[in-house]
Amino acid sequence: MDQSESVVRNFRRNAAAVVSFDAIWSLGSPACNIFTVIPAYLLFLGVSKTVLQFITVSLTFLVVLQLWSGPLLGGPTRRRRLMISWFIYPLVLFLFGLLGLTAWGWIPKGIWIVLMALAFLCVAITIQLSMPAYAEMVLENTPLGWRGRLASLRSLGAGLSGIAGLVLAHFLMRAWDTPHNFHWCFIIGTLLMGISCQCLWGFRDSGPVVADPLPAAPRAGSVFKSAIQPVRDLLGHFTFRVFVVFLALLTMGHSLAPLLISYGRDVLGMTVGDTNQFTAAYYGGVSFLGIAITLLADRFGFRLIAVIAALNLGVAFLAPILFPHSVWALLIAYGLIFSSVNLTALVLANLGNELMPGNKTTTIIAASSLLVMPLNLITAPLGGRLVDVYGAAGYTAVFTGGLVLSLCAALGFLVVIREPRTGEEIVIRQRAI
Repeated sequence: MDQSESVVRNFRRNAAAVVSFDAIWSLGSPACNIFTVIPAYLLFLGVSKTVLQFITVSLTFLVVLQLWSGPLLGGPTRRRRLMISWFIYPLVLFLFGLLGLTAWGWIPKGIWIVLMALAFLCVAITIQLSMPAYAEMVLENTPLGWRGRLASLRSLGAGLSGIAGLVLAHFLMRAWDTPHNFHWCFIIGTLLMGISCQCLWGFRDSGPVVADPLPAAPRAGSVFKSAIQPVRDLLGHFTFRVFVVFLALLTMGHSLAPLLISYGRDVLGMTVGDTNQFTAAYYGGVSFLGIAITLLADRFGFRLIAVIAALNLGVAFLAPILFPHSVWALLIAYGLIFSSVNLTALVLANLGNELMPGNKTTTIIAASSLLVMPLNLITAPLGGRLVDVYGAAGYTAVFTGGLVLSLCAALGFLVVIREPRTGEEIVIRQRAI
């Protein structure tokens, strides 16, 4: 039996394992979501918007680790390695919550900020190492005509479990006073996330049986040079360079998402107790929009998904500009941004793989993320600085900038990028002089 037949034969089993992993993870994630709960916890500790942006943007800064995702977590044992890698994520936050319950009164707030920043850093490292190898494993074990439908099933499972998780998180946030409500959220939520990792025991990998070679290091610096070589090779392809340009516009807009939480607190008077509203918006955007939109991918391809992701981002930044005093508009905007984030991750893995056939998905994800990282490192702290200095006017400037970025990305994917499933290619014609 060849690899393609094995992929088809094991697809239902693998789809069940992946959907179960996402669903149980989403049951615990609302209690300790890194995009809503952790920023709210940091704001409770009194960090400035600039510091908040610097901490959260470390997730972007560490994309360089994706270069080692394939070598470290790939190969014939990649399922087991990925289980261990994903398990580190909830373990770190569990230990932080446990420490918070036992030592809150003994440690100054400044130390808690450092500890939370370090915990976020560990989580970010886990995400950056795990995500490319996991996306590649799922992609290589999914028939081409089912990739959009599997994404929809995953969104459905995550969405339904996310609703239940929101009820749990709401109960936990109100059962104890701050900050111990956060600490109990970290403990109970991560226990469920740790259980979800066990679902991957049911995954049957039909992908490559040979691991990506770890770069040799005969002299100083050779490890990094060997790892960066695949990026240089991809940069030699014009199609890849164009793809990365418009991907960068999207991710720059995504890096401004934490400022929506601070906008709710500074301008609309929302409190720590309203954190679950942002988490609900997060899951609403990621899951329910994803269910409907990703179904289009099997029929029209993932280029259309990229255009929709950019339009979602644009509407997200337009909403608080048009309705600056509406909590509902802000929550809808937050959901739309993370719908765009989720769709963009699918676009990166799937459209990137189809635009650059013959290249490893881990390399495409790592190279793209690494190339857009410097722009995100500039955009996120700059947005925070504008808000710290100019207040409400700074928020307006940030949202307007995000809107412009999204419109440029939408035009790029719509007009410049061609749908690979139709066999079209990007061609630049030069007129003779």
